[in-house]
Amino acid sequence: MVDLDDHIKELMNQNNTYATYVKDMKLINASGPFYFDENTLNKPANIPKGYLRATFIDSKNGIVEIITTNEYYEFTDGEMSELKERA
Repeated sequence: MVDLDDHIKELMNQNNTYATYVKDMKLINASGPFYFDENTLNKPANIPKGYLRATFIDSKNGIVEIITTNEYYEFTDGEMSELKERA
């Protein structure tokens, strides 16, 4: 019989992916969950804090979506676009 507490802890450790704090939106260069707050540089002016989902094909090209909105940034050759809105 498996110890239930140990089994639950093992399952929780396998699936936890925590969001990483972003100091500057322009420095995101990897896929994963992130979050920002009012102290983050280059964040959207109209959103004081939020969560992001970044998807990168390499360290210079990807998309960073603001999860609670229809807005996103594109990164092309390491340059961050203006905030865009999905149609």
